[in-house]
Amino acid sequence: MHNTAQTIAKINRLKKEGHHFLLDDFGMGHTSVAYLRENLFDAIKLDSTITQDVLTNHNHQIIIASLVTMSKTLHMCVVAEHVENTAQRDKLKELGCDIFQGYLYNKPMSLESILNAAGNWQCEIENCQART
Repeated sequence: MHNTAQTIAKINRLKKEGHHFLLDDFGMGHTSVAYLRENLFDAIKLDSTITQDVLTNHNHQIIIASLVTMSKTLHMCVVAEHVENTAQRDKLKELGCDIFQGYLYNKPMSLESILNAAGNWQCEIENCQART
């Protein structure tokens, strides 16, 4: 994504129409804190490379807690991906994550199933934002 004035204007217009934006795979790889400068996103989704071993990697716990603090300060929800069991979910919740995605909740879904569930996910982001 290029943070051009045109892109920012389009995203802001869509946000005014009620759309929400989530920054995927945040925390590792290609995503960057620079994407947060314009406050375009309503949520970040933590990359699975830091969430999948949250129970055994203390450094990843510190990284997640720091990203959660930063996100909450910017009034964004935090989604944790690659949640496979309740112990992992509970630890991520303890670290401040708001929403969880992974095999603990569902296996990969068909397009029809995704479209039916999309309204529920929209509500989760809106409810999370109301708390931040």
